[in-house]
Amino acid sequence: MKRLTPLVFTSLLMVPVAGIAEEPVAAFSDQRLANMQRQLELTDEQVQEMRSIRDEGGDRKAMSAVLSEEQQQLRRDLKQQRLEKKAAGQLSAEDR
Repeated sequence: MKRLTPLVFTSLLMVPVAGIAEEPVAAFSDQRLANMQRQLELTDEQVQEMRSIRDEGGDRKAMSAVLSEEQQQLRRDLKQQRLEKKAAGQLSAEDR
């Protein structure tokens, strides 16, 4: 019984933490999609399609297929700029 009590107590403490941990991920994902919409000038239809892909567990390749050639090139350019800023230690919160 002495061994069981700490195990039960620890398990009960972990249940609320698991629920809290999921919320920031969803918020981060929505913010990331909003940044993409702004930076790449995505249409509402593209945003909806990307949201569907994300919700179904799709990968970046599937999301890239939604973008036009110009948007894909802009995305590559922005990624390169982020990598250069990161290497120089100048990456801001908005750049992430």
